[in-house]
Amino acid sequence: MEPFILSAHRQLSAMHPVFKLLDPHMRYTLDINALARQKLINADGIIESSFTPGRYCTEISSAAYKHLWRFDMEGLPADLIRRLVEKEKRPISELKESYK
Repeated sequence: MEPFILSAHRQLSAMHPVFKLLDPHMRYTLDINALARQKLINADGIIESSFTPGRYCTEISSAAYKHLWRFDMEGLPADLIRRLVEKEKRPISELKESYK
């Protein structure tokens, strides 16, 4: 949302009808997001200390998913075959055409 707010302030006049419609919705968004980054989602912040195992969260997640998640199986077409959406491996260009 922040890029849209910044671009609206830079590109639209304060008298523009679209700016007047969006202004009440955008007014305090940047301040709220800045405070959230400072207090909630920073390192050792409220979210990390309350909802995760702290600074070792990434290490624990890596150990838990080491054998379940593979990078080569997450991309196309392997992901589609694994989820039984596709039956066989086809070139990406054919996959794009078939899902248009």
